[in-house]
Amino acid sequence: MSNNGTESKNAASPNEPAETATSNLKQILARSKLTNNKILSQELPTIERGLSQIESQSKKLSSKAKGTEDPVDVRAHYFLAQGGVNTHVLMKELGTIHLGGLEEHRQPIQDTDVEKHIEQQSTETVIKIIEDGRQEIMLGSDKLFTNDLDSYWQTTLINELNVSAFDRSSITLSKTKFDPTRVVSAGHYANE
Repeated sequence: MSNNGTESKNAASPNEPAETATSNLKQILARSKLTNNKILSQELPTIERGLSQIESQSKKLSSKAKGTEDPVDVRAHYFLAQGGVNTHVLMKELGTIHLGGLEEHRQPIQDTDVEKHIEQQSTETVIKIIEDGRQEIMLGSDKLFTNDLDSYWQTTLINELNVSAFDRSSITLSKTKFDPTRVVSAGHYANE
């Protein structure tokens, strides 16, 4: 009979590889269930509850969690006060942050005004543009005055005082030494 059994195994039918594969999968499934049952029975006991029991227990736990929450932790205030933080102001600001569930509505922050902020930024931009323009005009005027003063003295030294190039290098005249009240227009002197 063993020969017949061996012969029947050797003379494989076309369905035999599929049957072998399913039997192997069934064996693997049975082993994994046994292993899983051993692990589960050792670690955690099974708890069987109905939906109503689960609902009532979850309500009890949520009410306990809400009741036991201490909104102000004294240790946190002490720690922040050592760091120089004003905890009263901080608590007021943090009070506007919503950390609860979806059923609670968040209160809007009252000091946020987008239109006023945009208007303020626009005003500051215009003022900055005006100040930059004024500064540019002042610098341009100073440069123009300096250039005019230098050219005036150069022409005065050359034409009216007949000073040579060698003598001009020894004359040092700066804007700080120049007294504009003593300037006589068109070459007229005050003593004449």
